[in-house]
Amino acid sequence: MSTGDRLAAVRVGLDEHRDLAARLAAPHRDDAPDAAEDEWHVRYLRGLRGAIAAGEAHLAAYQRLVSEGEDAAAAAALSLLELEQAALKEWHTIVTGRPGWVDDPSPGP
Repeated sequence: MSTGDRLAAVRVGLDEHRDLAARLAAPHRDDAPDAAEDEWHVRYLRGLRGAIAAGEAHLAAYQRLVSEGEDAAAAAALSLLELEQAALKEWHTIVTGRPGWVDDPSPGP
């Protein structure tokens, strides 16, 4: 896979997770969740938003390294971004496997 394809996949992953966070922030249940479930949902959404922010910061660092001609460091940063996206997708899969999870807006492949 080319560097351009890898970078495009990272960007798509970030977009999918931003969309997921927006969907999860909107009420999506017919019945009101209990207090413990609601608190859990808030913590999950906070964690997801934090992971997205970290990915965006690392993408900016990658772009800076590329612009400065730091090819080896940029390649390492891109690999890190790919690992972050894979971990975030796996985390989402684990979380949505929880009993009582209503919506399963799984991010990308």
